[in-house]
Order: sequence, then C-alpha cells, then structure tokens
Amino acid sequence: MPAPLRDETTALARLRTLCAPTTEPVLTDAELAAILDGACVARVWQPGMPVSPGEVIAPTSPTGWLYAVDLARDQDGVPGGITGTTEPRWPLDPRWPSYEPATVNDGTARFRIAQREILGLWDIKAAAHQAWLAKAAKASGEYSSSLEGNSFHPETVQAQCLAMAAKYAPVRIL
Repeated sequence: MPAPLRDETTALARLRTLCAPTTEPVLTDAELAAILDGACVARVWQPGMPVSPGEVIAPTSPTGWLYAVDLARDQDGVPGGITGTTEPRWPLDPRWPSYEPATVNDGTARFRIAQREILGLWDIKAAAHQAWLAKAAKASGEYSSSLEGNSFHPETVQAQCLAMAAKYAPVRIL
C-alpha cells in the first residue's frame, strides 16, 4: 500500500496518472486542482486555524489517525472555533486514556479520533472519478465530424470517459 498522500504536488501527479488530462477532452491544471480540492478529506492542523464541527484535521506529523472537530464554539457560543497557538498532543488510541472516546482540547475546539489515516489528505480514487466525469461532460458538447476518411464521434469518447469514471466510482454498500 502506498504511503498516505500529504503533498499536493504528489497528489496532483497521481491524479494525472489516473485520468489522462492531456488526452482529449483535455482537463486544465486549474480544473484538476479544483477536482483534487473537492476530494480533500482533511486539512493539516495550523495554529489559529478556523474549524467547524465535523471538519477533519490531520496532525502536522502523521500519527496514523485523522481527527474530527467534536465541539467548536467561538467566544459568543456560535458553532465554529479556532485552533490554539501550539499543536496539541494528539491521542493515539481511540479509547485513550480510558474507555471513553479520546478527545483533545485545542484553542476553542475539541477534537476526537475520527478514522485511520490510510489514504492521506485526498481521496484520489474519488478525484479520478470526478475527472473522468468532467471529461465526459466536455465530450458531450462536441459534434461529430469527418475529415479525409477519418471520423470523430464524441458519443464514443463520452462512453469511454463514462466507463473510466465507473472504474473509479465509489463502492456503494446497501
């Protein structure tokens, strides 16, 4: 299993290998960056960072876990908080130090262990799925043409893009 992705440049490079962005229909760097941003599963902790309940945060140094904002309120009691000036000591066991869910306070936020950090900060498979859907959408706007005996049928390209999107589609468990 590859190491969890924490570097955006590496994540974009991996996405490029999965979605052929330079092959027609082309996806621009800006489109790829937006797709990757949409597949972000966690942000890295920073001092003084605004957070919202349910948001997932990764420690600056990997612990093997991602942490969700369990409770966050500003000074007026409005949902949302701000991390402290020093990164907290993150719990490493979901039951630490007791059998109660492990939490840690930080600034005006409280975090709890949310999930193992297996894939990293982005869901690359979900990003590849979205990239192929974007390519299929672009192909749908093309018109059939023919030149010197060669023909172009966008519906074929669109069908191929949709087939690739299906390859990376999330698994649905009922």
